[in-house]
Amino acid sequence: MSSTKDEQKLALVSRMLSYQQDNGESTPVTLKQLSSKLPEEYRETIDDVNRIISGDARVLSGYDSARFLMLIKLMNVARSEGVDTTTMLANISQSVTEAINQADDFWGVFQTLMSYLVVVFAIAMMVVSIFMEKVLPEFRDVFDDFNAELPEFTRFVLDNELALFIIVIGIGQCVLVSALLSVHIKGRVSAFEPLSRWCRLIPGIRDLHSIYGYYLYIQYARILMQTGMKSVDALSHGKILAQVDTDNIHELSILDDGVAIASDMRVLDKELPHQIQQVSVKFIKQMTIIRDRITRSTQAATGVIIGGLIIAMYLPIFQLGSTT
Repeated sequence: MSSTKDEQKLALVSRMLSYQQDNGESTPVTLKQLSSKLPEEYRETIDDVNRIISGDARVLSGYDSARFLMLIKLMNVARSEGVDTTTMLANISQSVTEAINQADDFWGVFQTLMSYLVVVFAIAMMVVSIFMEKVLPEFRDVFDDFNAELPEFTRFVLDNELALFIIVIGIGQCVLVSALLSVHIKGRVSAFEPLSRWCRLIPGIRDLHSIYGYYLYIQYARILMQTGMKSVDALSHGKILAQVDTDNIHELSILDDGVAIASDMRVLDKELPHQIQQVSVKFIKQMTIIRDRITRSTQAATGVIIGGLIIAMYLPIFQLGSTT
């Protein structure tokens, strides 16, 4: 049985469990109904759901367990507060599904970007190699035959060949880092986990780290509140799990104030869905900003290098033309 197939069955059983719980049915009764109505091949999945609800996290080893690590953490938090965790599997399933969809959307955009950057880098390396090894040395030989000096800029380029290659390799390393960062973000988003702390140290990524951390914070708090946990405790645990950092973004600080006042006024159940939608849009917008910055920076760097090589090539041509 493949992990994908298991997850689909798990999602189906979780949804049915959630629907029946909304109708007032108890978990044992619902699972018994599912056992009698679903095909025999679902029996193992139903047993797994029962074990997960009972707190046996080992059962998740048969699935893509990375996606369920946060479920285990949230269940442990809920149990530490002595609240019912029977609804958590169904409640978190929808959030994880949304997270996976977000990750897929993110990866679709960045996969195209990474392909573009790899092509640009390959072209830049090819152009630099041809110019430095074939084109510009020919001009040097021609000028030597005429007992003439190459233009100063062309000589500078030829004399700093190694430095030019180092710059191009540096661009390649930036492309590689961007690719690895994209893979990391996709993995964390699809697992419903916060980004690594070192993301805060990367220019342009700290805001993304903060926005996504806040998004997870209110998602975690909402899921914990649905178990019956007090809002104050749910918010506290959610903030710790999500590694929230709102200091560098004023808008997030305002939203955090909104959560605090909504909790005091007992309208948090209305405020959280509003904020989830708002922060989700902001997260997608921030990813677009990062994508555009990476694209512009790479284009500018390769444009300067290739443009400089073209100028270094044409200057000797113009000089030869003016002397004939």
